[in-house]
Amino acid sequence: MVQSKQKKAIIVTGGYGALGSRIVRNLVQQVQARVVVAGRDYSQAREMADEVGSRVSHRRIDVDNPDSIADGLDNAGLIINCAPQTGEPQLAAAAARGAIPYLDVTSDYRCISQMLALDDEAREGRTRMLLGCGLVPGLANLMARSAVEGVTEANSITTHLWWQTGPEFSPSWMEQLTDLGRKFPVMKGEYDRSVSNFSESRRVSYPAPARDQREYHFCLPDQFFYPDTLGVAEASSWLSLGSGKLTRLLNGLSRSKVTGLMGRKAIEGLTRRAVDQIPEGRKDRWIVMVDVAAESGVRRVIAEGTDLAESAAMVATEMARRLLRACPAPGVWMPEEVMTLDALFRPLMQRGIKVHAMDLESPQAA
Repeated sequence: MVQSKQKKAIIVTGGYGALGSRIVRNLVQQVQARVVVAGRDYSQAREMADEVGSRVSHRRIDVDNPDSIADGLDNAGLIINCAPQTGEPQLAAAAARGAIPYLDVTSDYRCISQMLALDDEAREGRTRMLLGCGLVPGLANLMARSAVEGVTEANSITTHLWWQTGPEFSPSWMEQLTDLGRKFPVMKGEYDRSVSNFSESRRVSYPAPARDQREYHFCLPDQFFYPDTLGVAEASSWLSLGSGKLTRLLNGLSRSKVTGLMGRKAIEGLTRRAVDQIPEGRKDRWIVMVDVAAESGVRRVIAEGTDLAESAAMVATEMARRLLRACPAPGVWMPEEVMTLDALFRPLMQRGIKVHAMDLESPQAA
């Protein structure tokens, strides 16, 4: 069990959500420090803290309200943010100013870009900040680094995520899946084109049980930072859902001319109805494949496991443990800049997550 050098609290904002609640439970089991469940809803934070019990307290922190943040960071030794931020990353900025180690698991690439801009301030304040610390981004970034290091002169990185979701669906994933109208750039040289979620598709071969699947362009944020962090010219990300009905709905909405007139709530309502038809008891399974292409061929790293939220929480907890050990150096970092896949190999195996690599002559996606 990791011991915190200071008798300060680990504050988990969004600590009662699908991901945050799992991180709180992991921390109580693995870290000898007081854990604070925080969020906009004080009653939910209190309920979660009471449920976990030992060494867990609660407080209200609205990550979009500077006054609420200032009042809520007393005695903070580490901040783990699982709450979506709708504007400027106020919480990360407060951490940089206050020299509080900060870890973020949110996955909006625009917000990550804003937090990366805090690097000078973090270095001046000797603050260590780590972003994109879940599954994708997070584990996928370490897989990309491993694959890049296995080839000579990598040209491109392609991330594939297959997810057979169960009926439990987090609000953050609902928000990502229903973001159909916004365009995002395909990282190919000079950002020469943009696409929207579920607007383009192709076939890809996954390991069993997924096997042959149709996957869709999807805005997974790790792709936007690989040109800077891993030195490749091209990066893209693709998603395949295990529910055919849900996939067809989202693809149809992305192509419809009336989607822009429907409004986000109407789209979420249709999506929720499709999710509600997923059979109770269906196992939540996932596979992440990262392909790194070079002139000599393609290096593919594969990870597969069950319970996407639990797996992401495990990765975030392990990265938090590294921050408590005073790694990495001060600054704002993406995982692939300061960690290796080998550092997570043992906890991944303990969680039942299988990781392996192979060499291909060419990408299998067509």
